[in-house]
Amino acid sequence: MAFVLSIFFMSNASANPLDKLMQDIKQQAETEALRDKEREQRFMASLSEQRKLLSEAQIAVDKAEDLRDQLRSDFDQNEVELTELSELLTRRTGDLGELFGVFRQTSADVQSILFDSLASAENPSRKQDIAVLAEMSEVPGIEAMESLWALMLDEIAQGAKISTFESDIVKPSGDHYASSV
Repeated sequence: MAFVLSIFFMSNASANPLDKLMQDIKQQAETEALRDKEREQRFMASLSEQRKLLSEAQIAVDKAEDLRDQLRSDFDQNEVELTELSELLTRRTGDLGELFGVFRQTSADVQSILFDSLASAENPSRKQDIAVLAEMSEVPGIEAMESLWALMLDEIAQGAKISTFESDIVKPSGDHYASSV
């Protein structure tokens, strides 16, 4: 009987550690389940936040795409307008280029007439005025065209007059003398 009692006490003593082990396992399982539930709640809250951020990002992308489409449309419209304006500029530049050529040719012709004119000997500033016009490198403005016109009219008017004036004459020997012309 002592043997049975010792087995009973041994089994009782060994049952206690198993019960404790079982209790520890249950407690640990409950702790893990609680921790898992908390983690799941954090993940769900994070998922909700991520979905909100994704929604905001999608709205921003949609707005950016709308802006891109609008800008592309504006760009295409500006391209068409730029092409039309470039063609207009080319036509007008051609017209101005032609005007510039005619002005330069006329200025050169008038310059040679004024250079040989006796009226220019009496009024030498006319040679300087026409030289400025004949050497213009840009398209002439209204003022330049009016100046050329005025010089041409002045030459016609001066050519119709008979006048005398004092001038410096150069002899073939190179000597100068003043005389009335």
